[in-house]
Amino acid sequence: MEERAADRLWWSSVVPVWAVALVASALVLVLAPEQPIAWLSVSLGGCVVLALALQLATRTPAGYLARVRDSLGGAVLIVAAAVLVRVLQVALSG
Repeated sequence: MEERAADRLWWSSVVPVWAVALVASALVLVLAPEQPIAWLSVSLGGCVVLALALQLATRTPAGYLARVRDSLGGAVLIVAAAVLVRVLQVALSG
């Protein structure tokens, strides 16, 4: 039973950070094509704040570091993929 609660806690506190990182990265690439790196940095900072806020809101100390690691690791990978997309756009456009 505890394992189910831990899984539910992980899904409800880690995946939303990934979703925000994905949406924010897509919006930055579409709406700010001139300065995407600056805005992607801001969106990653927002993901850090969101991740910490969600983990504090769970009020569950067990697994805190693992959940923060997973939240931020996924967000960093998503933002890095967005940076790669932008680099490829610039390289292919000439």
